[in-house]
Amino acid sequence: MDYLSLCGDTSDNIPGVPGIGEKTARELVSSLGSVEDIYARVDEIKRKAVREKLIAGREKAEMSKKLATLRYDVPIEAGVEGLAAKPPDLETLRRLYRELEFTALYREVRVQGKEKKDVKEKALADLAMDRVSIAGSFQGKNAGDLELLAFAAFDGEGVFLSDDVADLAVVLRSAKEVIGHDLKAFFVVAGDLLQEKKVFDTMLAAYLANPLRKDLAPGPIVEEYLDADISAADAASSLRGLAVCLPDLADALRARLHELELSDLFFGTELPLVAVLAGMEKAGVRIDRRKLGELSRDLDHRLTEIVKDIYAHSGGPFNINSPQQLSRVLFEVLGLTPVKKTKTGFSTDTSVLEALSGTHPLPGRILEYRTLAKLKNTYVDVLPTLINPRTGRIHTTFNQMVAATGRLSSSDPNLQNIPARGQEGPKIRESFVPADGCLLLSSDYSQIELRVLAHLSGDEDLIATFHRDEDIHSTVARDVFGVTTDSVTQDMRRAAKVINFGIIYGMSAFGLARELGVGQREAQEYIDNYFERHRAVREFMDGIIEEARTKGFVRTLLGRMRFIPELGNSDPAVRQLGERVAMNTPIQGTAADIIKMAMINIHRAIRLKSLSSRLILQIHDELLFEVAPGETDPVKQLVREEMEKVIELKVPLTVSIGIGHSWAEAH
Repeated sequence: MDYLSLCGDTSDNIPGVPGIGEKTARELVSSLGSVEDIYARVDEIKRKAVREKLIAGREKAEMSKKLATLRYDVPIEAGVEGLAAKPPDLETLRRLYRELEFTALYREVRVQGKEKKDVKEKALADLAMDRVSIAGSFQGKNAGDLELLAFAAFDGEGVFLSDDVADLAVVLRSAKEVIGHDLKAFFVVAGDLLQEKKVFDTMLAAYLANPLRKDLAPGPIVEEYLDADISAADAASSLRGLAVCLPDLADALRARLHELELSDLFFGTELPLVAVLAGMEKAGVRIDRRKLGELSRDLDHRLTEIVKDIYAHSGGPFNINSPQQLSRVLFEVLGLTPVKKTKTGFSTDTSVLEALSGTHPLPGRILEYRTLAKLKNTYVDVLPTLINPRTGRIHTTFNQMVAATGRLSSSDPNLQNIPARGQEGPKIRESFVPADGCLLLSSDYSQIELRVLAHLSGDEDLIATFHRDEDIHSTVARDVFGVTTDSVTQDMRRAAKVINFGIIYGMSAFGLARELGVGQREAQEYIDNYFERHRAVREFMDGIIEEARTKGFVRTLLGRMRFIPELGNSDPAVRQLGERVAMNTPIQGTAADIIKMAMINIHRAIRLKSLSSRLILQIHDELLFEVAPGETDPVKQLVREEMEKVIELKVPLTVSIGIGHSWAEAH
């Protein structure tokens, strides 16, 4: 141990004396003895460098000896019997593995004696209809043709299994509280029976507790919160096992939401929204096949002409959809200067073609071709094939548990991506029409994310601009470009719009320069001018990043959490991404929460007033309604009031409303 006290041992965290190696340590111990003897005779050491190192490192040498010494005089209170190895506490071990995210080790440890609940079969008439958990299996692509295959209902004592939707109706009508995992499907097949019920959705609760979670299937969630295994050999046993564990899972998730201060958001917004989304999916939207057919033929003609023009500019036919062949034409045949490389050659993506458009006509025509081909192949030709033959409408699926910010998304098909601008976008929206005798009403929040930014940052200039109902983009253009309001041009306003929304998304000078087509120094000057005028915004952004670093998450105004692990990454690029996420989430997430609350309130108000009109689409900041005959004025008034008064901010919320015989006309 004297030897280790001098040269140290990194494997045991014994520092030793800095500068004293193994050879010198052996010589010192051999000639002088113990550490104490060495320091008693340190002046006798002839080598000056060694002597000085020992004197300077005496404290470390003494500490190292303490670390290296095996102590035999420690009082041991336990007897020999108490030191015998005991069976491991598997439950504690699994909890520790789960907490430390040692997934492989966690799955290796199985808790013995954790038997599945022994529950009896019950008849429907014998179910206690107090707190009932339900698990179901369904078939169908979407709400337009969703059908119940089977379900299990558990009342705390016994399980009832059935494949009859009439039995499900009895359960849902009679139960005082209903617990399920992904309740939206039950709302679709038996919606009205659940409308005013006390419900709890464990899938939704698990998502809200951790919106970064990718797997929302019941198995992993039950395993995490209950440390139980619900895998089963057949479908009936699977439904039975899930129904039995759902009450305990709901209790565990309820406690977790309370711990995270998410209960109000869950019970006040997310849970009531399930019924709204189910109603929208079931309602669907009507499409005019004839208009889409006409547009398809028009696009065919235009694409044919564009292809001829492309071949004329390129010197002959080639596969326009092949990046390799297009690259050869652009950079070998035409000799254009490559902009960037990929693993397979020179890039021909949109940014490259836009950069090359000023040097030759071909890149611009390729962009036109891609735009029209995408519209035709993604929407114009596809939408008619998605019309449900029974309802005559398209039924999208609204995803409530995907985006970490809380934003809703749409899939199969994605109706939130229907273009609104350009020459063709409105033509596609013209094909979205109401039922016979009805009208479409579009209500759109005006610049809601910028209004949320003004509220959260408390920036007095932004707040005053919104209160005066001034054009926020023109005002920012005035500040950034240093001109009077009357001197703001359309180009300046467009640039200011990019800056405004770029600030929300944490856009860098490089990104802004690329968006505006200006130099990076000029873009940085725009950003500096913005923050010079709106210092409260800068302070808010810096503060939210610091808070995210400290806590590991950010919150929206309504308390929604988003964890940001990227901020702890060693890669600077990933950390910068985390900073952008931290800046954007409170703004985008709050805007998403606001429109969700508005949807719930409008849905409730329509039911209370016994109106026949219905909400059919949500497109981020826009809501689309199918208005029944004679209900235009009351629905318009109701929608405006509920959307503008849904929450009190430091700035007013304003809504633009349009009505027409198509989505394009209403918007």
